[in-house]
Parts: sequence; C-alpha cells; structure tokens
Amino acid sequence: MAKHGATLNGIINPNGADTIGQFEYGLDTTYGTQVDLPLITAGTADVPVSVDITDLLPNTLYHFRLVADNKDGATQGNDLFFTTLPDGVIEGAPIVKTLDATNIT
Repeated sequence: MAKHGATLNGIINPNGADTIGQFEYGLDTTYGTQVDLPLITAGTADVPVSVDITDLLPNTLYHFRLVADNKDGATQGNDLFFTTLPDGVIEGAPIVKTLDATNIT
C-alpha cells in the first residue's frame, strides 16, 4: 500500500501573548489526532504554520482544523477537509483518460 499524507496549513496571530497551537485531524469532526506546533512567542503579527501528516488511508476524506491557546483563551479554526489519493495514483505523474474510439470503419 502506498503511503498517503498531506500538509496542513494555517495562520496564528498570538495577539500579544505566548501561544501554543495544534492541528487536529481525523475521519470526522471529532478529529481524534493532534499534532502540536512549536510555541509562538508574544507578538501581533500573523505567523504561518504548517505540519506534514503521513500514514493516512488511501482515498479517504479527512477533516482538520487549527487550534490555538494563550493566557487569554482558546480559539478553534474552521473545519476544512481533503481526500487522499487512491492507491496507485502517483503525484506529479501524467493524468490520462481513455476516450471512445471514433471514425470506426
């Protein structure tokens, strides 16, 4: 079985306080798996964050969201989703589709 994965991306603005964050992901909106991010120190600039996740099931819908927490409270990002590629599909390989024959004599 091929290994399947994705890169989850988001932005955290620590809003002036040290902030911890994580991506949550899973087969539905109960998620079930989380990946912690490095501490984001106090500041007011948007900080792009991303994490690679691997060992996912092929041809499967996954939900994910970004969550962040600091001394002033926690915030959950909106739920997004993606579907992994089926087994046998090689990323970057040509995409082909066989069409009906025409001008048959």
